[in-house]
Amino acid sequence: MWMNCVLTTALVDTGRSRCIVHVSCCSSWKQEVVSVLTVSGREHFCKDTGIVRLHLSNGSSVDVDVLVVDSNLLGFPFILGMNGIMALGGATVNVERLVRFGKEDTAVCAAAATVIGVDEQDFSATYDAATNSWTTMWKWSQGVEPGVLQNQIEEYSVSRQARLVYEKELEK
Repeated sequence: MWMNCVLTTALVDTGRSRCIVHVSCCSSWKQEVVSVLTVSGREHFCKDTGIVRLHLSNGSSVDVDVLVVDSNLLGFPFILGMNGIMALGGATVNVERLVRFGKEDTAVCAAAATVIGVDEQDFSATYDAATNSWTTMWKWSQGVEPGVLQNQIEEYSVSRQARLVYEKELEK
């Protein structure tokens, strides 16, 4: 995808409301405290907000608001969110995984079968676009799976002190 007259690798993310760009790709921004929730569930703080110009192969271009980050999220310098997709007139991905924006006749990029991964302290997860599936793996302490729980009580009763509040809540 062409952004600010430079060919840039981008991730098209219909689940993201705003575009995200690496600081090296955005020459003008204003400082603003904004955060996003990443696929791993963690909050990632953005550096600033800014505007970038996206160019289509038919010569037209649009300016879109972006969140500016100091590290590539998911390994991409640019994540095209819904505000960018809408500004470009929508996006279509055909059976050959070619992406078109607006009513353009020519494909502007190919959808890659990229493997995306999340590596956290207690688990890891990998998404494979080719199979459209996630694979997860727990990380156990010292590499040993915890033992089976030996719970004997299936349900705990509500304490006497909380019983009245509990019953009122059930009546709502």
